[in-house]
Amino acid sequence: MSAPGGISHARRFAVGLAVAAVVVGALGAWVLSSARTHEANLRAERLAVVPLRAITQAVAAAGADGDAARLAVGSFQEKLRDRVTSIRVVEGRELLASTAAADSGENAAPRPLVKEEKPLFDRADILRKAQQTNAEASFAREEEISVEPLADGGRSVAAPLVRDGEVVGMVQVETRGESYAPAPVRWVAFLQLFAGCLILLAVGRIAPNRKWNFAIASVTWLIASMFFLGSSLRSTISSDRASADQAVASLAADLGGGPLDVDRFQKPFDSAATLAEDAAFMRKLVWGLGVLGLGLTAFFGFGAAARVGAIVKRHREAYAYVTPAMIGMLILVFFPFLYGITLSFTDSNLYNTDKTILDTWVGLKNYGDVLGDFQVFKSTDAGWVPNYQNFYWTFFFTVIWTVTNVAIGVSVGLVLALILNTKGLAGRPFYRVLLIFPWAMPNYITALIWKGMFHQQFGVVNQMLQLV
Repeated sequence: MSAPGGISHARRFAVGLAVAAVVVGALGAWVLSSARTHEANLRAERLAVVPLRAITQAVAAAGADGDAARLAVGSFQEKLRDRVTSIRVVEGRELLASTAAADSGENAAPRPLVKEEKPLFDRADILRKAQQTNAEASFAREEEISVEPLADGGRSVAAPLVRDGEVVGMVQVETRGESYAPAPVRWVAFLQLFAGCLILLAVGRIAPNRKWNFAIASVTWLIASMFFLGSSLRSTISSDRASADQAVASLAADLGGGPLDVDRFQKPFDSAATLAEDAAFMRKLVWGLGVLGLGLTAFFGFGAAARVGAIVKRHREAYAYVTPAMIGMLILVFFPFLYGITLSFTDSNLYNTDKTILDTWVGLKNYGDVLGDFQVFKSTDAGWVPNYQNFYWTFFFTVIWTVTNVAIGVSVGLVLALILNTKGLAGRPFYRVLLIFPWAMPNYITALIWKGMFHQQFGVVNQMLQLV
């Protein structure tokens, strides 16, 4: 027996699998691309931080001897000339050492920083404050290594220069972009998604046309494909990480070894732990794609898509009229809303806009920090005062304001309406105009503004038209 509309169940589920394969395959490819971009950025960052740490340690070991510091910087520049383009050491308001091409001749170090080099001073000051904040907080709170991408794929990295327990400046290193060939992607996992459609169509010609048989077969095939896809993604990322670990270890060994491979908080980089976190996050994404694929397969396989299509076709004129409004709502309302929710699970801010969502993903940490802070009042020199940054304090006053605003607004409005509805009330038209005046005045002012914009002589619209 065929499905409603004369189309076999095998064909419906095959179409559902095809749509799911296209959507899941496209999103899976995007996830893989984002993950590999993250790994490439992490590799470039680690390969830049390793020489930065080695140079910083050498400059710090030179102490207050500027000549020794410049000798160490020159030695590293010569040793790393194929990888490092420039090294700069800033101490206070002075450029202590530099191998940059611009810092030669009359501009050679040592010399005071000039006005155009204020970004160097600001960067050193930010790193100084970050390390002081972490020292006072007794835990890593602010990043102590600054990383900025360069146009050629290299990195500009900087770390604080510490002498006798005090931050006196910074060391900045700029590296070249690395050219390496990552492991090829195994596209067999993506092709397996599409193979299920062909198998269903072939089986549908010889097997009984029973809906639940094809439903179970489609679900089983999709789940197996998602397992295979997840395994392929993890294998690709693990291969990229292993290649990065090998390159970083080789570079660190060339520079004398030691704890050179560190993260932005100057803590030893735990490659296994970060890879496990990335793999767990990717596993959740793959299962999310699997649920999406199951939903699409069921939507087409059980005939819901056909019914929706028939309804849209029957009322196509009405949907044509509302489509522009729906597109506007999707772009202007729903997308920003969903994007804002996504950002709430990240550590995105003005200082890491160059990072992807995967790079800044922190899960439920933000919600835990907000909901777990019960310090409604804080102690100051003036005594206990409300903590206006606390969520519960803000939530309490939001509830109070909402209840009070609604209660007063509705109560006063109802009382005034009853008074104006009193029979024989003297001056009723005057009172009505007086009450409607605050509501009507903004609209009247808006009308005057538009009238002025279209003024024949002084209107801004006509002036713009004359310029055109």
